Amino acid sequence: REVVGAQMQAVERRATTIGLSQLGASSLSKVTVFMLYVPNEEKSLRLGSMSSRFAMLAITDLMYLELARKNVNDTRKRIIETRRTIEKIR
Repeated sequence: REVVGAQMQAVERRATTIGLSQLGASSLSKVTVFMLYVPNEEKSLRLGSMSSRFAMLAITDLMYLELARKNVNDTRKRIIETRRTIEKIR
């Protein structure tokens, strides 16, 4: 719910949105321009779930680092804006 709310605010600000979710339809995919999917593998002891979470974290970190590296001066401003958006959602 919080992620979809944040994504909707990004759309309102005319941002190009990227979503990351397990394979399949989701409410996030309805408000996202570019969706990235990780496998939906649920195996014994929830190992599939763990591998999906690790994949999501790795992709998110790599996207963030690349965007921050390309525009270091603007990154700080955007982090502050993101923090304010999260505070509104909560």
